[in-house]
Amino acid sequence: MPASGLDLKLRLSLRIVFLATACFIAASAYVLFETNRSARTQADWIAETVARDIALQEEQANWNRSAPYRSPDLQRIAPAVMAPGLCIAIRASHGESFQQICGGAAPADVAAPAWFATLYRRFFDIGRESVRPLLFRDGTRGEATASIDPQSLIGQGWRETSRLAAILAVLFSGLCLMVYATLARALRPTQAIRAGMERLASGDLSARLPKFDLAELSTIGERFQRSRGQPRKGARGAQ
Repeated sequence: MPASGLDLKLRLSLRIVFLATACFIAASAYVLFETNRSARTQADWIAETVARDIALQEEQANWNRSAPYRSPDLQRIAPAVMAPGLCIAIRASHGESFQQICGGAAPADVAAPAWFATLYRRFFDIGRESVRPLLFRDGTRGEATASIDPQSLIGQGWRETSRLAAILAVLFSGLCLMVYATLARALRPTQAIRAGMERLASGDLSARLPKFDLAELSTIGERFQRSRGQPRKGARGAQ
């Protein structure tokens, strides 16, 4: 009867698939982490830039006292920092926003599936604001904030992950096929070894094995050739 169990080529190929899946999960987690970290770093930089520009506008207003006073305006800095999904605001010390500008999410950032959005919300704090104080000569008078729309964060993460998935799927599929073909070629001599062992087990001492290129298989072949001439246990006592 044929031996039970998985074929060696299939078993090794399944292990490679398992490792490839683990690598994909690790790579996806890294891409998501880096995407989120990059967005947070950008929001921190924008909040700092807005705070400095508002402070500069206040200083410029103080320099020219002959002109009528104009309160700082976000519209001056907005064109330089705005991006899809970004919101910038300045608010008073008591927390009330008195200026705010928001950019809508890009169309490509709203196509993430619901299950991905749920996982992203579970592992990342997507509602955090970047806050910087508004420092003037007479002290702190409010704060500048920058935040990224959660849908944009999720969409960016999905876009990068799906792009990575497409690349890795092609690479891993090709790798698995190449490994399986290589193993099939390398293990082809085992069929001859199996046939020789079956003939020897049936009592055919004329069974021989061909020479193999691999050192391990050559050792098996030499041992097999030696075992052909050895009598079976109990054979002498039966004579």
